[in-house]
Parts: sequence; structure tokens; C-alpha cells
Amino acid sequence: MTRAGIGISTALDPEAAGRRASEEALEEAGLERAAGALLLATAAHGAALERAVAVAAESLGTDAVVGGAVEGLLAGGRFVEGNPGIALLALGGGAGGPSVEGLLLRDLVGAEEQAGEEILSHVGAAPTAGDLLVLFADSHALLAQPLLASVEAALAPALVVGLGASPIPGAGPLVWGQGEVAGAALAALFVRGAGPAWAGIGHACRPVSGELRVTRARGNWVLGLKGRPALDVYLEIAGESGANECAADGQDMLAALAIEGGPGGNRGFLERGAFVVRDIVGIDPERRAFSVPEPMASGRALAFMRSESERAGADLDAMLAASAPDDPLLGLHFACRNGAPRPSGGPGARSSRSPAWLAQRLAGLPLLGGAGAYQIGPVAGRAGSSSCQLMTRSELLVLLSG
Repeated sequence: MTRAGIGISTALDPEAAGRRASEEALEEAGLERAAGALLLATAAHGAALERAVAVAAESLGTDAVVGGAVEGLLAGGRFVEGNPGIALLALGGGAGGPSVEGLLLRDLVGAEEQAGEEILSHVGAAPTAGDLLVLFADSHALLAQPLLASVEAALAPALVVGLGASPIPGAGPLVWGQGEVAGAALAALFVRGAGPAWAGIGHACRPVSGELRVTRARGNWVLGLKGRPALDVYLEIAGESGANECAADGQDMLAALAIEGGPGGNRGFLERGAFVVRDIVGIDPERRAFSVPEPMASGRALAFMRSESERAGADLDAMLAASAPDDPLLGLHFACRNGAPRPSGGPGARSSRSPAWLAQRLAGLPLLGGAGAYQIGPVAGRAGSSSCQLMTRSELLVLLSG
């Protein structure tokens, strides 16, 4: 059985913060040392994160301390954003518990398709459905799509979840594992025998169109929808102001893209939840087209969405009520920086629902959460329980019961 504990510190001194969070987590878990840990730190700590991670690993008694820089974190019922903060989830091992291994993979830039095989070579025996792989990727340097495709191919049927790390002031994103902190890298925590897992996804948006079939596309550009110029269809739904929203921080119009290869094909993807949400990043009035940040093709289906930050939490709340396990042992919550709600009245406030609602909903459960560039997780309606996708404008909740 997994033993887990949460620790969090907002001390300004990174070494003190790392030590305090580690001690709290060990005490809560009833452990003298940890088999491994997930450690999240706000980017506000900057380059001092290396010292914080080193102290945490020493205090926990393990080098299997894995994580990344985030824009906001949730632990112990507290939500920290914009200020220095360190939170960690310590995991026990040994007899009757899971085995834990931390990894840090460098030299993946331009070789992202090798990530899965590299992880598999470290973890040894073939993964099973009861295993968990948590990833933290440099969201600037690494191409997420080929990386995740390689991980899914090599690590199935393990559950794969994770987060795109956020940049620190004056530098790029940082991740850590095996006692090292690095950029342009992938950090991974593999937990063999983690036990049965429940995963729920809430999208911070709502549909404002039906399902539309792409009839012409080139690269990332959608040229035709249902046989009509794609931009004409978009503007009918978004209004003329929609042409000025693209690539803006407060963008309201989004696209839900059907996951290709899911059961039932593209039909009914909205109802089944078999989609990912993407920003609309470009408009071409001459070609009457719009673009999204991934390749498109004729035959793929999409729907237009409007941003609605509170919807993700409400969806997760409903899923918890309907299907969550009775006695989970720990939880992970990963949110997208563009979709995660902010505390009411706080910096960048966009809704009254803070991620801290989860701590109240799951009172007493060790729960670690972070907001980053994107999430990694399974998408509903995709064939195979191990499937993982890059998700944005969404929230992912994972509960472990073993």
C-alpha cells in the first residue's frame, strides 16, 4: 500500500523552504525517509531552485525527487501563485509498497521520439496497468507531440500524466530529477505498483457550435469547414471581433479538436469527451482561413468553444460525485496556466473558483497540484486506457487507490 504525505513552504529562503516542505511531508506520511517524491516549485524562486531541490533530496533521503517549475501550486489546502513556494508529495516504498525511480533525460532536443525507449530502458520490466509515470517537460525546448507519442508506444499500459514546466525569470523552464536541475530536459517519476487510478478531465470552456468537419487544410491552417471557407464559419460564431482575439492573452474563442483514432471515429467526439482544446492562433483574411497550433487534415472534426474558466472545476466536481473511488490514497491535480482559475481578487483573477476547492472537496487526502504550460494525460474516448495527450485550457485530476 502506498504511504504518502504532503509538505508546503512559502519561506523566501529556498533551502529553508525545501527542508521545511520535506519534513512536513515525511511527518504526514509517517516515514523516516522517502522512496521518491514529486516536488513542484513556483518559478518565482528563479535560479535558486537548484539549492531547494538539493536540500529536499537530502532531507527526504532519496535522489528520486522529480518535478518542475510551475506558475502556481496547490498543497495542504493552500494555493500559491506569484510568490516563492515549494510543495512536495513524498512516497513510501519497501515491503508492501510501490517501487519508485526518478529519471532526468537530457539531449532530447531534436530526438524527442527516443524518449519512450530511454525511459523503458531505465525502468526495466514491461510496465503494467497498475504503474504510474509522471512527466515534467521543458515546455519551450522539447516538442511535446512526438515525445508523448514515443512514451505512449513504449510505456503502455501504464498511466502517463504530467505537466509542461514554466519558465523562470530570465531563463527557460527548469525540471529536476536524480539530484540535478536542468533546462531542455525531461524529468520522470516511475512508480511501479502504484495501484488502481482514476483520472478526470475538466475543460475550461464550453461548446458554442456543433461538430464541424474539416474539408480543406494545409499544415496548421484550416481552409474549409463543411465545404465553406473556414474563416466565414468561424466569424459567424465568434463575431467580427473574433478576428482580433487570436494570440491574445484573454482569447475567448477556442477550438476542440477530435482525437483521431478514437472508438467511433470523429462522430460524437464532444459528447464522449474525445477531444483536446487548442487556441486559435492565426487569421488569414485573404485565404479565409484560421490556424491552430498543430497539423490539420481533411476529414478531421472540430468544434468552436468559448473560454469559461469555472467550467473545468465544475466538470471535475461532477465527475468526482459520479465515479471517484471511495477511499483514494493520494491525488495529483495539473492545470493549464491559460485555463486555470485564479483566487478571487488575486493577481490575474478570472473567476471566483480557486483550485483550492479541490482541497476542500478531498479533505484529508494528500493532494499535490500545479499549473504549467500544458498538461499530459489520458483523454476520454481514446482507445486504450494508457493513451496520453497534450492538453491545454483544461484541468486533470488523478486519484490513486493502491
